[in-house]
Amino acid sequence: MYSYSPTDKDVLYTSSSITNLMAKKIASKAAKAIKKSVKKPAKKTAKKVAAKTTKVSKDINDTPKVNAFLKDLKHPLKRESEALRSIIMNANSKLSERIKWNAPSFFYKEDMAAFNLRSQAYILIVFIFYNGTMIDDNTGLLEGDYKDRRLAKFHSMEDVLAKKAALEKIVNQWVRLIEQ
Repeated sequence: MYSYSPTDKDVLYTSSSITNLMAKKIASKAAKAIKKSVKKPAKKTAKKVAAKTTKVSKDINDTPKVNAFLKDLKHPLKRESEALRSIIMNANSKLSERIKWNAPSFFYKEDMAAFNLRSQAYILIVFIFYNGTMIDDNTGLLEGDYKDRRLAKFHSMEDVLAKKAALEKIVNQWVRLIEQ
């Protein structure tokens, strides 16, 4: 009879622990690149380090890719997703956007939120929180009691417009939380 015993590979990771692991891996690669630069001529190494840094950096605003993604999007609430993107990006000038998790995603120093477009009945925005720190949502916009995220659902353009002020408030509270 076969018996199973769990190993380290079987551990389930949360989004914050995955982010921490990714940061450690990036730091490790940077440290290795610095060590190599000591051994090689500066001119050649500077180009290689710059190339690696460009590839590793994930915090690059990529509006053209988001534009292309939304242009090609086939979703019954496409207009609503475009309006939500505009509300989020106009709520705070510190935000940037990119395609991550196969959908528009917004960030400032850390990932803030991403669209989840799987449902055809509504647009879901997943807000990410780090270290268990949440914002005080007295608007009622955010749903769920997850340890590291909250959800906002939008069912129609009327719903988007009705919740616009609450969404802007949540975005700005999130930015202030990250700045602390």
